[in-house]
Amino acid sequence: MTADTNRRKILPNKINWGHKVIQKYSSWLSAIVISGVAIIAFTAGTLYGKGFSNLSWETIFAGVLGLVGGSFAYAATKVQITAQRKMRDEDLRRIEKQTNSLFYSEAAAVGTVCQILAETAAKVLKNVPVSCSQIAATNVAISSIDIPTPPITITDDVASTIIAMKVTKSRIAAYLTSLEYDLEREIIDKDKPLKNKSTLALLDDIHAYGSFLREQTQIERENLWEKDDTAST
Repeated sequence: MTADTNRRKILPNKINWGHKVIQKYSSWLSAIVISGVAIIAFTAGTLYGKGFSNLSWETIFAGVLGLVGGSFAYAATKVQITAQRKMRDEDLRRIEKQTNSLFYSEAAAVGTVCQILAETAAKVLKNVPVSCSQIAATNVAISSIDIPTPPITITDDVASTIIAMKVTKSRIAAYLTSLEYDLEREIIDKDKPLKNKSTLALLDDIHAYGSFLREQTQIERENLWEKDDTAST
């Protein structure tokens, strides 16, 4: 049983190794096969060509050399295409890493701003009497938060947090706009506490989103550089 188990473990490794070798030297193997066919054809012509007195061996030999040269030119072109493809993939990975790194930096800064404004807005809404000017200033500050649009290359948890922040920000801004309107027209009594539990809950949500973005984007940026270091070694 032990011998069979070891054999089963070794066999896939040998197969994988064989696949890697074939993939690495596939272009040269193609050239070798084409050259082999040409040499076999030339040898066959040499052995059986004595019966054909009018054969021009110089022409045949030139043709064989042309086939061999063409096969090696084909192999060299294939190697060049593979190298160009690798360079293009490396460029795409570098651009993706730079894009993600810049986005994570921007998202972390936005997360900090959201935390500060959420705390400030919660204090303003709890004040009695209610200050219309403070409500208006808070509304402008929250509405002006530029939450970046996530690229498709970032992680799903960060992308979903960004989307949730945008929705929550819009809901808070809508409430503050309505509140500002009611205060200006004295529809709401400034000397009474506001009934805004749902809005305070939204402020708690956007504060939590900001905290998550600050922590998670730092982790994602570190992971980007770790992947780059691992790939270079």
